Amino acid sequence: MIDEGNRVWLLDVPVDRLSVRRGMDRVVVWLSRGKTGSHCRLILTPNPEVIMEARQSAALLTLLQSADLALADGVGVVWALRHCGMGRTERVPGVEFMYALLSMAALRGHSVYFLGATPDVLPSAVNRARALWPNLSVAGFRDGYYPLEAEPDVVLAIAEARPDILIVGMGSAKQHALLARHAHRLPVVVAMAVGGALDVLADEHKRAPRLWRSAGLEWLWRLGREPWRWRRQIALPRFAFTVLRLGRRAVSLVPPTRS
Repeated sequence: MIDEGNRVWLLDVPVDRLSVRRGMDRVVVWLSRGKTGSHCRLILTPNPEVIMEARQSAALLTLLQSADLALADGVGVVWALRHCGMGRTERVPGVEFMYALLSMAALRGHSVYFLGATPDVLPSAVNRARALWPNLSVAGFRDGYYPLEAEPDVVLAIAEARPDILIVGMGSAKQHALLARHAHRLPVVVAMAVGGALDVLADEHKRAPRLWRSAGLEWLWRLGREPWRWRRQIALPRFAFTVLRLGRRAVSLVPPTRS
């Protein structure tokens, strides 16, 4: 059962207005209870790009609406909620929540499986995780560069490892498609989609300096270092225009009616 407290719906996509600490409090409870029901608990990170993609993809929208925790990952989401009269919402970058999740797992003895990144980067991410949290129990890992026909074997490997936590770090489309297809059969308590956060963990990609992050300009800093991202950033003005056009109707305090 999804806890609706502190949850709002931005363009029909859920966003939980929680800090990292309060979000982690929920995860601790879930892990203490173990897996309940047929689906694992999903932690997703809707940002403007993902939200706009969901307006074109019923499958993605359905997955986002099933999230047990939907982090406000993106300054655009924070801006939109404030513009629509929701007051201040704390931004919770997925990479920061992933670090908190791994730290908690090491402290409490929960096992983790890493899925994603390239074959070269993933071992570095796992090794750095072990260095940062020596008590971390790594149940297994697999890079995210596999053909679709190999996906059943990937899911089987995760099932055999039986981790408490699954970290999925692939491109948005691939990681969300995987979770949409297999969340009901993964024997894990919590699964989190982290996008490119494994590259950050491996120290392959640097985060923006703190000053840039505090000013809400991390996206601009990344664009300057990775100019190819401009194609993805096109979603930002489309998102802003949609929110401005709808005004307060862009946000709801109740779940959207499903047709």
